[in-house]
Amino acid sequence: MTTTATPMRNGVDTATLFDTLDAVKTNPDIAMFQFRATNRWVSGTHNRSTIHGFYGAGQELAHRQASTFDADHPEVLVGADNAPTPAEHLLHARASLGLPAQGDFDIGEIDPRSPEADRVRSMHRTLFGGRAVVAEQEEAIRDGLCALLELTRQRRARPESRAAPAFVRRAQEFMREHHHDGLRLQDTADAAGIDQFRLIRAFRQHVGMSPYEWLTHLRIQRAKTLLAAGYTATDVAQQLGYCDQSQLHRHFRRIVGMTPGAYAREVCR
Repeated sequence: MTTTATPMRNGVDTATLFDTLDAVKTNPDIAMFQFRATNRWVSGTHNRSTIHGFYGAGQELAHRQASTFDADHPEVLVGADNAPTPAEHLLHARASLGLPAQGDFDIGEIDPRSPEADRVRSMHRTLFGGRAVVAEQEEAIRDGLCALLELTRQRRARPESRAAPAFVRRAQEFMREHHHDGLRLQDTADAAGIDQFRLIRAFRQHVGMSPYEWLTHLRIQRAKTLLAAGYTATDVAQQLGYCDQSQLHRHFRRIVGMTPGAYAREVCR
């Protein structure tokens, strides 16, 4: 009986890896993944997240077994120290991705007047003010952690490099001209004259973010201009090529720190 050993490198099935890469080149949509977690408050600053199902390769999938992760704060931060802090969970995630796992963030690089900083302070006031109900505390924790993630993303983002290859500039110009269309990564790559994977790597190296994230920021900047001119959020979503207003709302709040409606009221006062 003859057996063929599966080629492995550092514990990775390389044959399956290359087959997957070929499949993604043929159908990029199967590379879209959405990972989910459900979270519940336990007590004080202690909460627990459960991870089981996720979406990927065009279908709903599930891990072999559900996993739970607890988060808490040490006693010096008015917690019970039942588990690592949310920040330490983020450090573990960074280390898993091969990024530096350092916790000594320089607060001087964060603008204390930014909307994200206001959301973090609001989380602190809600949790330790002593008057918020459980539902309010849970919402404050979710919003505050999203703001913290946005702040770390802003610190990692780099300005566009003057040395960016010509194909990166072509891709940016194409997205500026067609930001209102339902662009796919393949459309932008074709216009730039480069394959999708090289385009993504070049954007991260020279722009500091992926092509899709750059396009999203471009659309939100355009949305701010339209809202200031008096357009409704529904009209803005349609003009920018979003399927519905909820897409605009989600990206606008993540990047700007407030909803489109709140922004319109603020600039039109």
